[in-house]
Amino acid sequence: MREAAEREEARDEEVRELRRRLQQAEDREFELLVENEKLYDSLQGAHSKVRFLQRQLGEAALRTPPPDPPRRPATFTELLDRLADFPHLRFTGNPKRTKDLDAHSIPNWVAVAWDALQALDEYAAHGTGVDFRHWCDNLPETCQHPFPAGKVTMRESETVAGHHDWRRQRTFPVPESVSPGGRLFMQSHLRIGSGNTVSPRLYFHDDTANSGLVYVGYLGAHLDNTHT
Repeated sequence: MREAAEREEARDEEVRELRRRLQQAEDREFELLVENEKLYDSLQGAHSKVRFLQRQLGEAALRTPPPDPPRRPATFTELLDRLADFPHLRFTGNPKRTKDLDAHSIPNWVAVAWDALQALDEYAAHGTGVDFRHWCDNLPETCQHPFPAGKVTMRESETVAGHHDWRRQRTFPVPESVSPGGRLFMQSHLRIGSGNTVSPRLYFHDDTANSGLVYVGYLGAHLDNTHT
């Protein structure tokens, strides 16, 4: 009877121990559930904050004005110093003839010349396969630097082209890869200004089909023709 009572007491103690462990396990499970809920709430809060900040960032980007375009040069001398701004242009002319324009310049001449260089550079970068006058007449929607087609002349008159001295005035240096003799008769030109005897012109050679570049051979006072 005593042994039976001892075994019974041992089983009761074992049952009590198991129940205690079970209670501890249930308590721990409850604690973990509470911690998980807190963690979940914390994560949800973090996600909400991230989405809020992303919305604020997007709205701020929309409100941020675009950067100001580069300032135009004030003189032709400064314009020459900034020719590196145009990766698709090569100036092969006489810088002195360009700088001489500063002594006679009308205020908008520098601005028109700068616009012309920007347009030529964008034209060369685009590589359309058409000439510059056609480009100016049919600008793509993405064009950022338009230039008036009315200021573009692609060929000189037969009188000018056939006159020895006038043709020589319009023959400018180029790399030998462009012209074997290192000089080229350039007919295409842009009207930069008018209104006095200076009336500057910009002469160029379109080599985009070969090198992808435009060569600017002259930027200076109007060259001789039948009107000078």
